[in-house]
Amino acid sequence: MNIMEMIDFTKITACGECCAGCKKKENGLCEGCIESDGHCKEWAESGQCPIHKCAREHGVQFCGLCSKFPCGELTKKIHWNPNIVEHLTKLANGYWVKDILKDKNLALIGFADLSEIDADLRYGFKYGICIAMVLEVFPSVAEPSMEYYNEYRRLNRELRNISNFLADAIKERGLNAYSLAGERQNEDFRTQLPFKTLATRAGVGWIGKSAALITKQFGNAIRLNGVLTDMPLETETPINSSLCGDCEECVKHCPGKAITGNSWSINADRNDLLNAQECKKTVIERGKIFDLTEGTCGICLTVCPWTKKYMNQKENKK
Repeated sequence: MNIMEMIDFTKITACGECCAGCKKKENGLCEGCIESDGHCKEWAESGQCPIHKCAREHGVQFCGLCSKFPCGELTKKIHWNPNIVEHLTKLANGYWVKDILKDKNLALIGFADLSEIDADLRYGFKYGICIAMVLEVFPSVAEPSMEYYNEYRRLNRELRNISNFLADAIKERGLNAYSLAGERQNEDFRTQLPFKTLATRAGVGWIGKSAALITKQFGNAIRLNGVLTDMPLETETPINSSLCGDCEECVKHCPGKAITGNSWSINADRNDLLNAQECKKTVIERGKIFDLTEGTCGICLTVCPWTKKYMNQKENKK
């Protein structure tokens, strides 16, 4: 299957393929199964792909969503893939997740294969689901903002609720799940499985020089949470290196001088990027005006060019 960076289920064909990135389609040699209603050149002799036709007759996007899945005809019609039932099951599970979360105002949902991470760190679960919400209020460089703090708290609260909701919904299907909503930082400001790690494995973004997650779509103007599960999922392509390049805006503007300027890679430790103790001291110092100890900085968020790009796009849409 040709997996995109983030799975778009509207692009999934009846047999569970994804036409995005297909060279035949990009070069104009194939219109695509969905666009041609199954009448692509691959099926010129018979007229219409029988798999596509069958899925449409049953009113589904792809076979994994059919009430008769897996039927006796499936492996006959998709004979070239011996793992087709497993593959379509994973796709159907991912589709279900996105469907039950469609009204939760999430900006991004990503599916991760965590099998390369130590089993104890991932509580023994193979798969992870990363969820993200985008900020509507941004931190001020000049001074702490109560408006940003309230937004920061609001998104964290909503994400915890959604994470718990999703874990409970998975359990109701007879599968196991663990919400990361209850995770708490230790004295070194670390958690067992950081949201950022889950996000990079789910193809959501990379870790910037400020040790915050950065996405192409929203910069680092997001908050994260997630769920671990044994529910089989078709996963995204992990991101293993930084796209920050030579940019050092966060380094230059950090009031605590806590950011080292090193670029993240898959083997980097947080301490290679950030002095977490100095970062926390700065947050506390800035928060004294409101008697707060969190959510009172975020300057690295505001000055990030990726965030600025999103903010400009948002402003231009008004």
